[in-house]
Amino acid sequence: MRLSDETLYAGANVIAIQGFGTVQIKLTLRDGSRRNFDLLDVAYVPDFHTSVVSFRRLYNNNIHWDTKNLCLTWGGDVFALTPIRFGQWVLEYNEIDSSTLSKAAFAAVNSRLPKRPLQGTLERWHQRFGHIGEDGLRKLMREVSGIMVTPGGTNEFRNCETCRLVNSKRIISRRPRERSIIAYDYIHFDLIEVKRVFGD
Repeated sequence: MRLSDETLYAGANVIAIQGFGTVQIKLTLRDGSRRNFDLLDVAYVPDFHTSVVSFRRLYNNNIHWDTKNLCLTWGGDVFALTPIRFGQWVLEYNEIDSSTLSKAAFAAVNSRLPKRPLQGTLERWHQRFGHIGEDGLRKLMREVSGIMVTPGGTNEFRNCETCRLVNSKRIISRRPRERSIIAYDYIHFDLIEVKRVFGD
């Protein structure tokens, strides 16, 4: 196997590829017999619970997928069968030992179990709920399950810069402006600092 430091994206996760190599699988033919088939440049990703084959690479080698007849064709002839197992088309299917069923791909999970509570400091929950007021946030903590407040942070909503800027009142300066006598005597920059917000 050729080691690799590459990664792949699966949803919101970045998963490491351990290496690349050749994998031999057994394809099922029409008469029920099986034949060996080598897959080249296969990415070894231990975190994947099932193996996947690139249809693009099959297509580039003139192997086409007939979904109606559940088979792969090559040169117009049936190359291998692609039966459906648990709602997935498969090239090779191996029965799973009942003792290892809990580790199998597509294993059922009891979704009725309560989820772990989300954690965060008062300051972070204040940001998560769109800078909710302190009274409303504390009431939310009492009434809603699944929210856990952890120690840390300032826990001072009065010091929230975003809230202070939003709630600030306009102050008009009455100081007289000094006019310059020569060009470029005074230069003013109308710049503000843009800070990253929570979740950015």
